[in-house]
Amino acid sequence: TLSSSLLRSLFGGQVVVERNFPEPLFPIERVGVKEIQEDHPELTANRDDHWGYFWRQRVATLARFAEPARDFGWVILCDADVVPLRNWDHLFQNIESEILVQRDAQGRPDVGFFAVRGEHIVAFAQAWQETMTKLEGTPYTGYRSDGLALEMVLASGAFQVREFEHGEVMHPFDEGVSFADCLDAAALHLTGVSIEKKTKLAFALHMMWVYGEDEGVFLDILEA
Repeated sequence: TLSSSLLRSLFGGQVVVERNFPEPLFPIERVGVKEIQEDHPELTANRDDHWGYFWRQRVATLARFAEPARDFGWVILCDADVVPLRNWDHLFQNIESEILVQRDAQGRPDVGFFAVRGEHIVAFAQAWQETMTKLEGTPYTGYRSDGLALEMVLASGAFQVREFEHGEVMHPFDEGVSFADCLDAAALHLTGVSIEKKTKLAFALHMMWVYGEDEGVFLDILEA
């Protein structure tokens, strides 16, 4: 859903998807989408080890691909439960900072959607991985270890950090957030609910974005 919505919006960047299963997301290759398969060993059922391993692998993947990524103006890192509602190119125009973030309800940087300027991605990836290594073995407390590491890297002062413009990146399930306001956002991060609810809402938003039109032709086709 994320990739298809980005392509539909004529996003000016390259979409790179990391997947931990052999089947491609798109049976027919999509122009502008590159899929990377990561063969992770079987994850333990223990929650602490499971999530700690998963997030370490995520950070390690960025470190491996940071060098070629430095040629891009910006590198956007986002989870699969992010849904674009319009083109993102404007989010990265005339920005002086080196890292762009969106804060959650607790004021923490949203590790599921942030961006690093390409010329700083190698240094950031190294700092992020080193911080994750220091946190290895830290008990799971309900907050992602890669998010804690991101918070620590940003707090170090090594990078100039700025937040996305108000209302451009939103969390529709946060307390006090109006869904009407969310519909004007450029990206929605569907945090705080079950995977089933995320999947249903992501699909609905994608169908609205891709096939929404005043004449109702698409609905007529479905009814037929």
